[in-house]
Amino acid sequence: MRAFARCLLPLCLLLATPGCGLLMSIFGRPKVETIHPRVSGIDFEGVGLHFDLEVRNPYWVPLRVPLVRYGLDVQGRELLKSEAPLKVSLPARGVGSLAVPASVSYANLWGAYVNLRTAEEVSYKLHADILFSILGQRFELPVSREGKFPVLRAPRISDVTFRVTEASLVRAVVTIDATMTNPNAFELDVRGLGYDFKAGEVHLAGLKASTSGAIGPGKTGRLLIVGELSAARTVIELLRSGRIEKPSLVPTGTIKTPHGTVCLDRKGKK
Repeated sequence: MRAFARCLLPLCLLLATPGCGLLMSIFGRPKVETIHPRVSGIDFEGVGLHFDLEVRNPYWVPLRVPLVRYGLDVQGRELLKSEAPLKVSLPARGVGSLAVPASVSYANLWGAYVNLRTAEEVSYKLHADILFSILGQRFELPVSREGKFPVLRAPRISDVTFRVTEASLVRAVVTIDATMTNPNAFELDVRGLGYDFKAGEVHLAGLKASTSGAIGPGKTGRLLIVGELSAARTVIELLRSGRIEKPSLVPTGTIKTPHGTVCLDRKGKK
């Protein structure tokens, strides 16, 4: 107990001194050992980022982290600036974890950087100041990290064709072929999608496609859809003759990304 008191007394005297220069010169500064950026969520409105930090505390007492101030730069300009309260205490003479959150709106991004409207990924630079508090004294630890975040785009459908494979006076079986392109920088799992087919007076909803479960980044996949139509004889004759408007195919339902599942509306996007 006496030995502990003898060790604690010099530390208390140092902490009672205005400023942190002497304290840091003896024990050193807290040090960010690793930064792991990750995408915490994504949809057609924007992307959520988290920066997981491992920070070493060189002091013999726990180090409280009440706040982090941060900004995100794109193309050399600050896109967002914010701060986040934290309830983190770094263990004495040990390594603790904390997370810096950042949320990017695509509308704000494209409004500030028109040339990025078609980008698959956007380069960024994080700059942050982590506020530490120890026995009444406060100081900041600067942190920076560069990387890229993805932009989510709906899959594109093209080359839609159809043919009547079976017909009677009251019903027809229609086979639809199309190409789906994944315009993203990551894989899309499209097994959760349904499709609405429209060609003139012909409308088929809730169709399912026979296709591969995943389409790689920048890759294409083939859609093969079979639907049954109950309609007037004139419509069936139009289908068989091909004398109708250009057919369209709109995806609905959900797509799975490496960063979560996203819903599409009836227009094929969120």
